[in-house]
Amino acid sequence: MRRRLPLFAVALLLVASLVVLAYWPLSHWRIDEFQAMARSRSGEFLCIFDIESERGVLGTEVYFPRIDTPQLAARVRAVAPNWRYQTSPLPGPNIYPVSWGIGTRSDVKGYSAGVAVPHWFAAALLAAPATFRLIVHLRAGRRRARFARDGGCPICGYDLRASPDRCPECGAVPSSSLPPASHETPATALAGL
Repeated sequence: MRRRLPLFAVALLLVASLVVLAYWPLSHWRIDEFQAMARSRSGEFLCIFDIESERGVLGTEVYFPRIDTPQLAARVRAVAPNWRYQTSPLPGPNIYPVSWGIGTRSDVKGYSAGVAVPHWFAAALLAAPATFRLIVHLRAGRRRARFARDGGCPICGYDLRASPDRCPECGAVPSSSLPPASHETPATALAGL
């Protein structure tokens, strides 16, 4: 279980990276927006998490509204779904450059904080753990093969020239010291009796 969870997380990040890359060309023709609303246990409206893809930029924002009257709280509860996804056409020509941004905003309606990065940067950031894990896995496999080829233990790399049957360091039995597998079938074994 200890190895499956990081592997699952890496696979999830790789899928998220591919989704971001798929939305990159689409962002030059339309606006894609995903919103998730969080509520407290009592049902009060807490915040909105918003992801928007527009003109080559992936933006995220967290918005905390100021709800100071019970009437406003009841109205928000009645109309705000838990999540929504919508697409809309781009307004006007696509002349905006790819932008980076980070910022906060506060007014009488609420407080928000957000980050905007180009799609390629978000995809690279999401794919970095998967790439790192793949490189580590490939290097470890090459190192084990080199140890086995040079007469070392395939597990820890200890020199096995003096004790080829069992590694004195980790106790592993190298595959070259195992007896060869018998290609005898049960029928031929009984025939030899």
